[in-house]
Amino acid sequence: METYDIVIIGAGPAGITSAIYASRAGLNYCLIEKGPIGGKVINAYEIENYPGFSKIEGAMLALNFRKQIKDLNINLKKEEVTLIDKMDDTFYINTNKERYQAKYVIIATGTKENDLNLPNEEALKGRGISFCATCDGAFFKDKEVVVYGGGDSAITEATFLAQIVKHLTIISRHELRGEVNNIKKLQSYTNVSYLPNTVITEVIGKDHLEAVKVLTQGNKENVIKTDGLFVYIGSKPELKFLNYMDILNPKGYIEVDKHFETKIPNLFAIGDVIEKELRQIVTAESDGANVIHTIQNKMR
Repeated sequence: METYDIVIIGAGPAGITSAIYASRAGLNYCLIEKGPIGGKVINAYEIENYPGFSKIEGAMLALNFRKQIKDLNINLKKEEVTLIDKMDDTFYINTNKERYQAKYVIIATGTKENDLNLPNEEALKGRGISFCATCDGAFFKDKEVVVYGGGDSAITEATFLAQIVKHLTIISRHELRGEVNNIKKLQSYTNVSYLPNTVITEVIGKDHLEAVKVLTQGNKENVIKTDGLFVYIGSKPELKFLNYMDILNPKGYIEVDKHFETKIPNLFAIGDVIEKELRQIVTAESDGANVIHTIQNKMR
């Protein structure tokens, strides 16, 4: 069993920043990540509000993260955490490969996109239903597609799709609520139409998606034929491994104090797993830097 002062779980912007600061401080730590480095950043089409880059693709920024991890010799474990437990003052972290112990644990696992929770959805995932336009958009070149959602993620991914599809319909339960510049950019495309105050009530198809049934304002039903449906209706934290459900708030996020510490001493959470007003790369990175500062103070 390997022993560390700090175990960081999740290599998105928050977790990576924690690992960088831990490394530079000479702390005994490891960073555990089950998936690609960068987290959801890798799925972003273009990022235009990150200092140092007037514009950068999410995949390229994730590659930069990976290069920095290599250049700094960050202690990275490519494993999946399956359980966290605590005995006395020590945390025990089980993965699909090893078991670790640590004095401090930082949870930075981010979130997973919400499902539609509709019949037939599971059967059509990967057969017309997608949660990542930059991953799957090329399959729908010159076709009819639908984006479901009205926040920043939906708007930026719809902007990417508008450049390659024949026609794009944005369905949202409310008016568009993203950054003004992002909305203006999307509205500049002439092959985009909008259905606000509308919900999808059914996904239709057998071997592949053929249409979606919607309920518009005024309780009017309509069927929209489509080749693809890209879903962006919010997300929830990925915390299957967590053995402390009493640290979650009613929305499913981890509750922390101003120093990112939970009510379980020395268990911290940062990034999108905590409830916050602004979810951006830079705010996640700020969390990552501050939590290491807090832990260093506790070590003194």
